Amino acid sequence: MGAFYACYSGMYESIVYDTLAEEKQPAALYRKVYGRIQIADSAGLVAGGLISVAVSTQLGLRETYFLSIPFALLSIAALLRFSRA
Repeated sequence: MGAFYACYSGMYESIVYDTLAEEKQPAALYRKVYGRIQIADSAGLVAGGLISVAVSTQLGLRETYFLSIPFALLSIAALLRFSRA
């Protein structure tokens, strides 16, 4: 888990900064854009947590685990498609 956070740390900051610099936007816009990204990221984490709790209480933990397999495969397929584009 520590390796994940080490790699994850600074990722959004660098993407936002580089994108704003490439689009020749003012540096003052960085805080606003980065704040919106943090809000969207946090909202996604909360929504995902609530949805997973609802699904696991209705189906059970074993079925929820097997339900995650198609979504994992779908995300891998999307990543492979994205990296080839």
